[in-house]
Amino acid sequence: MSVATGPRVRLLLGVLVLACGCVDVEVARFAHLRAASAPHQPASLPASAAVGRSCVTVVGIVPVTGLPNLGAALAAAAGNGTLRDVVVRYELRYVPLLGGRGCYVVEGRGK
Repeated sequence: MSVATGPRVRLLLGVLVLACGCVDVEVARFAHLRAASAPHQPASLPASAAVGRSCVTVVGIVPVTGLPNLGAALAAAAGNGTLRDVVVRYELRYVPLLGGRGCYVVEGRGK
């Protein structure tokens, strides 16, 4: 028995692989956000870059570790201090049908 490898089969496989990598999933929805004011810090004081991550490992489509936690990523970045100019994002590195890793990443200037 031979496997058909004509142009139609290749096109179908290409579309399938592309479609598997282009899935959009809602990660979080915030009903309420609050920004707290902080006293002005003179520019002469150095601010260290701080990064915190909270990740989940996925095999196939099943998470095999605990789900990522935005609070844990924020705590890892801030430590015992405060953060300024904070950027929050979700990174997803995933090979369709094999697995990957998704992380909340919090970056800011720590004090």
